[in-house]
Order: sequence, then structure tokens, then C-alpha cells
Amino acid sequence: MVFSTAVSAAETLTSQTLASKTLASKIDETPIQLTIVDQHNKPLANAVIEYSFAQSLVQNASEAPRLNSFKDQGVKTNAQTTYIMDQVNKQFEPHVLIVPQNSLVNFPNSDDIRHHVYSFSPAITFELKLYSGRPKQPILFQQPGIVTIGCNIHDAMVGYIYVTNATAAVKSDAQGKAVLFTETSKNIELKIWHPNNAKGLNHHRRITLTPAMVANNETVFSLSITEPKARDSFEELNIHDH
Repeated sequence: MVFSTAVSAAETLTSQTLASKTLASKIDETPIQLTIVDQHNKPLANAVIEYSFAQSLVQNASEAPRLNSFKDQGVKTNAQTTYIMDQVNKQFEPHVLIVPQNSLVNFPNSDDIRHHVYSFSPAITFELKLYSGRPKQPILFQQPGIVTIGCNIHDAMVGYIYVTNATAAVKSDAQGKAVLFTETSKNIELKIWHPNNAKGLNHHRRITLTPAMVANNETVFSLSITEPKARDSFEELNIHDH
């Protein structure tokens, strides 16, 4: 989802885009591959990387270097777009979903049993009581923040929606890889997040990515994580299935 750079010609730039199309066409973008690992140097999937240029380097939007915004990644940035967090084999899919602020998210249930989806997170509180198929209406996520999603019937089901007002954000794959397409002549400020961060759910690691680091391939970054505690097994919860 977030790695596509295809853009519809009919779309217009949103307020989340730092640079104009005119400026963007003049700048040679370079793919920067980051690798996110844990404290044991193992690849870390589902890490979210927000990034922007340091404020001291940006005088105004018309002069700003280019970052690949959500739009550039094929991700629309308004409430007209509905993002999907599915429920498959008693798991939320994807486990981590990145959405821009003010986005709609739907929670289809592709399992053959009913689920009861809810969140008590500060950014949003909601519940979708026992249902199958697709809910009548999607949920609007208006506030930036990290939203933990659960099922009131199956405690082992946990997912995360990362609601952001950042200019750009990407997510690491199963190999811990994430790709930024942007100009590399300026410092880039990174904020790296993972749901199992040992310092807490809301903690971000902040890194300044310099041109020298990019040139020397110093783009492997580590996060200390704590494995989540085991929750009730699905077998124990079978008595609740509907």
C-alpha cells in the first residue's frame, strides 16, 4: 500500500504535500532504503517511519525539498477514501494500518464467526457490536494518534491504526525494509514507532538522517522491543463464538 508511487493525473495536491508539482519535477528523487531491526538485530516488521525535513532547512513551502507524501504513495488523504482493516482467521489484517488524519476506516469481518470490534484509545473510542460481514458505516478517525483495536470476544485479536498528520509515512515489511523516495541533499527527521516498543506504545525513536549517512549506507536502525504477553487462546474462547 504505502510503497506505491503511482499517482493519478487527475488528482490534485493536498495540504500534506510540502512541495509543488513544478518544484517536484525539477528535483532528482532517490530511493532510500531503511532497515529496522530489534535489539537482537532481527528484522522488525510493522515499524512505522514518519519523516520530514528539519524546520530550519525549510523557509517556505515553495522552496521546500521534496518528500514523497501520502498522495505520492498512492494513498488518498481525505475522508472520501475508505481504508480497510479486515478480520481474517481471528486476526486483524493488516496488523498495523497507517492512515492520514480525517480518514474513514471500515472493519469487514471475513471470518465465519461474529466479532465485536472496539477501541478505548485516547484518539478515538468506538465499538462495533457482534456482527458478521461488513458494518453499515465506516469509522472516521479525526485525531492523530495510535489506536489499539481489539475484539471483545477474542482477546488474542489485537491490531493498531496509526493515524498521522505527518507529510509522509511508510511501514517496514517482513524483512524490516522500508523505502523513502526523496531528495537526499538535506537532513531528514525520522520518527520510528513500533507497537512492541520496550519504552511504551506511544514512544517514538527520533533520528536525524544526514546525507553522509545515506551516502555511507548507514540506514539500519534498531528498536528495543518487548514481546507482547500471551493472551487467552482461541480454544479457550470457543464458548463465546457466535
